[in-house]
Amino acid sequence: MGGVYPYSPRRRPLHQAVDFEGPLSLKVVLQGQGVWRTGTRRYTVDAGYCLVLNQGESYSLAFETAEPVETFCPFFADGFMEDALCALLASDEAQLDRPRMSAGALIMTPHVRPLQPTLAAPLRALRRLARATEPAALDWDDTFFDLALALARATAGWRSEHGGRSHRASTRVEITRRLNRARDFIHAEAHRRLVLADIADVACLSPHHFHRLFTTAFRASPGVYVTELRLERAARRIATTQARITDICLSTGFESLGSFSTRFRRSFGVSPGAWRKIARSEKSANLHRV
Repeated sequence: MGGVYPYSPRRRPLHQAVDFEGPLSLKVVLQGQGVWRTGTRRYTVDAGYCLVLNQGESYSLAFETAEPVETFCPFFADGFMEDALCALLASDEAQLDRPRMSAGALIMTPHVRPLQPTLAAPLRALRRLARATEPAALDWDDTFFDLALALARATAGWRSEHGGRSHRASTRVEITRRLNRARDFIHAEAHRRLVLADIADVACLSPHHFHRLFTTAFRASPGVYVTELRLERAARRIATTQARITDICLSTGFESLGSFSTRFRRSFGVSPGAWRKIARSEKSANLHRV
């Protein structure tokens, strides 16, 4: 499932799903930003990021920013991902003896993550298939099996991806869980004024300990990570909307137009206004080619 939701300068929060309980699914944002809510948790997913939600997990989806949004969200049948994980982890001998063996219920911890290239490739194939006129049933099978195996391989390392090799396995898992919760909080609240101590509290870590672990895990300090995220969002909105640059500056979390313009030029090589002109000229050229 997915869709394209065009830019509207007067858009209010647009709710696409409310308290929906679906199968295990991969939420991918290709353009813009979507906000998924599960209970008290809020996941802000930008273009280039993804989120996995478990089977039966009740969620709501809304688009809260006035910018164009495109989503693509594959849903997996009951037991499909479990079978993929079993095929990946169990030996050939075991599967020869028990072709219908199951790995048990698969429960993932939802977190916002960058969309890995290993997942992006089968997703592109699935999007091409979805746009095809009359795809064969075996084409769907091939593509979904490739995506399920790619997701199974990715999730196998997610539980302990941010812990150091010198840590015990249980410590790596706990460090990963806490840092991912902090990253989710940053993505959800980056448009507000953030303080390191508040982010560290979300991770249940002291500020100094959190700063060290976060910087090692994400190769950027919390401050640099937040600034780069805000700049990415601002660049996207400048390129795809007609909103005033001052409004975009403030809505993405920057407190002054001067410091925003300086950081923007340092990151993208041009001023925000020049960035918009380049984006418009590229869009016009693409339209003429079509």
